[in-house]
Amino acid sequence: MVRSLLSSLRISLGFVWARARHGIVLHREEPGRAVTVRIARTAPLLALGVALSAYLVWPTPATAIVFAALLVALGLALLILRAQALGLAGERRLTYAPVQVGDEIEEQISLRNTARLPIVVALDDATTLPGYGLTSVQAIGGRDARTWRIHALCERRGIATLGPWSATLRDPFGAFEARIRFGQRQEIVVVPPLARADVQLAPHRARRGDRAVLRQPLRADSAQAAGVRAYVAGDPLRRVHWATSARRLGLYVKQLDPESASDVWLIPDFGSQALGDLSASSREVDPALEHLILLTIAAAQQLIEQRLRVGLAFVTAGPTVVPARVGRAQLWPILRALAPVQTTPRDFNAVLAELQGAIPPRARVVVLSADAEADWPARARAAGRPGGLDLVLLDNASSGPGRRRAEALQERGWSAQAVTAADVHPLLGALGPLRRWEFRALGTGRVVAEQTPRRRDELESALR
Repeated sequence: MVRSLLSSLRISLGFVWARARHGIVLHREEPGRAVTVRIARTAPLLALGVALSAYLVWPTPATAIVFAALLVALGLALLILRAQALGLAGERRLTYAPVQVGDEIEEQISLRNTARLPIVVALDDATTLPGYGLTSVQAIGGRDARTWRIHALCERRGIATLGPWSATLRDPFGAFEARIRFGQRQEIVVVPPLARADVQLAPHRARRGDRAVLRQPLRADSAQAAGVRAYVAGDPLRRVHWATSARRLGLYVKQLDPESASDVWLIPDFGSQALGDLSASSREVDPALEHLILLTIAAAQQLIEQRLRVGLAFVTAGPTVVPARVGRAQLWPILRALAPVQTTPRDFNAVLAELQGAIPPRARVVVLSADAEADWPARARAAGRPGGLDLVLLDNASSGPGRRRAEALQERGWSAQAVTAADVHPLLGALGPLRRWEFRALGTGRVVAEQTPRRRDELESALR
């Protein structure tokens, strides 16, 4: 028992010492917020110590008054600051959420002061959305509340976090500082826009001399019916469309679309070496990277419209794999995976070798890259496909090195093509109209909102 008491005492003393070392006077955690009051400046406390020493050396009324005045002032400052910090509550509510580049985001911020005295707080926001945040200085009266809105136009793709945020206030002497941390945090996904590009990704047909037939899409029964036709001898009974047969008084069977038995996987090359020739390092946004992302989206959209199973795999900070699925709903996980992409210094041969285990052997692989000078036969071997890859090269001109490289690979039997950056066009608003505030003045002088930003409950609904 004595040992347990000594252990508890040692833990308590360590806890008190840790707080004293950081100057923490008060720390309280509550649901949704944490309040910390610490010593901000040591000068007033040193002045109090000097006054106490002077009183002990010269115990006169003057030194006693100075010491008592400093002690009362600092004590009242600490008590008032504590009451203000514990009485401050905050809330942020996302009223309009962005989905795509060009949408507007809007939040409602509320601060409530239950203390009797007014306060002035400095708000600090850890939001990672570029050009957006609630960092400011706000004043709130005693037993009062304040509500305001902040909004911004989302001009860049990415995955950002709203919050956490905090409020900081000090006493009039600047001796103590109170910080109230609000733990509200929410993830925001701003996906890149859909795109259109002059790229041909039609399903392969068997040709004489093909060496890797198993990597080509094979014809198989699909679950999607394109229409009906009259029954002929040999058609299985499970394909009979009974509703049409009863309506037309004859046997009709479902005509199924051919579907690839193997998946189609897109592998974009986000290597910094491949994008260096087309990028502008002095700009914050890398145009070559954006063009390659848009080209990947255009290729995915074209393949999805052909009712093929489309997957996406790439490596930046780590491997990212979007499993192959069919249907327009597959666009959303592809766009979400491409939203935070940045260039990587990793060699693309190593990337292809790393992704080899994640892609089925019979799948068709489409590589998108801006590196026309690479040893593509070696890269095909690294990907486990020595017979060749489906290659789309992003070029900076119609007669650039990408075009010449694609023609040389075509002569060797590759399915290669080049697309210029000017032929890749973003389709702003393809996921639905861009949602921003738009107002109209009526004849009576009243102003009404014709359009508002996208509400929070509409998030991701454009593709689902």
